[in-house]
Amino acid sequence: VRYHGALSMEDKVRFLQNAKAVLLPFRSPGEVWSLIATEALACNTPVYSTDTGAMREIVLAGTGLRFRDTAEMATKARSYSDRRFTACRDTAKLRFDRIRNTHELSKICERMMP
Repeated sequence: VRYHGALSMEDKVRFLQNAKAVLLPFRSPGEVWSLIATEALACNTPVYSTDTGAMREIVLAGTGLRFRDTAEMATKARSYSDRRFTACRDTAKLRFDRIRNTHELSKICERMMP
């Protein structure tokens, strides 16, 4: 593990694109949302996470792996580190596109308003 400090957007994209995977060892109850996970997927980088919180909605088949807990992640993640998941970027573009999400949120707000 190396700390790289604050990165420019260009450096962050390059960093994520060259990573084998992003590991997110959240403890229960987990994250409500993970910008790191969606950014990694958008850069075609698999996400390895504990099976908790929003990771159940973000890390789907073909985009990475979810582990039962941090102990399982620590012992098994290395054996998967050379695997690339081809669906990462496609999934991110379909599910996390900011324009699409803005329209979807607008529709939800319209339905909620009397």
